[in-house]
Amino acid sequence: MSKYEQYRGPSILNTLLASMPPYWKPLLKLFHERMGEDPAFLASQSPLFKADRIRLGFTT
Repeated sequence: MSKYEQYRGPSILNTLLASMPPYWKPLLKLFHERMGEDPAFLASQSPLFKADRIRLGFTT
């Protein structure tokens, strides 16, 4: 791995909830309790829409 740690996760929360595989469906209620259900709120919290705020400059 490079000197910059790489993090991965869902980038659009609305898409995550809409495309859950069948075996995750029992957890959907828990996701809604923790993340909410309002599409506008989920979009405002989605990392993809905050990519312009990413700054490099980590020191090793």
